[in-house]
Amino acid sequence: MEFKQRTLMQIADMICGNPKSPEEKCLFRYQSSSRLTEFFQDCDTDYRHDGSTRNYWVAETLKSILKEPQASANAPPETFARVIRVLKDQADAENEEPPRSGALTILNAALAREGFERRKSRGVNT
Repeated sequence: MEFKQRTLMQIADMICGNPKSPEEKCLFRYQSSSRLTEFFQDCDTDYRHDGSTRNYWVAETLKSILKEPQASANAPPETFARVIRVLKDQADAENEEPPRSGALTILNAALAREGFERRKSRGVNT
């Protein structure tokens, strides 16, 4: 499964906690290099940040994850679904209260480009 580079970079910026602009408050927790490694450990993977530019490294990691086997042609790999679940964790809310409707809107906009959306109570769906 392949996603557009634009989508990968948007999701990578969410995982890194990068705001869209300096004036904007980010709705995702900032992840330093070591926190990125912890994030992917929480997703049950062995990916370790190598010190390179955070969002580009995350985008390449997501690209690798999307190459994993899929249960069906219209479902992303389970690892990718775990990444999305960890990214949307209610305990990680930044600059908004749960249920993180602003973060969900941003995430859905990126996933919709690829034909997916993230629902509140489930993983990634078609």
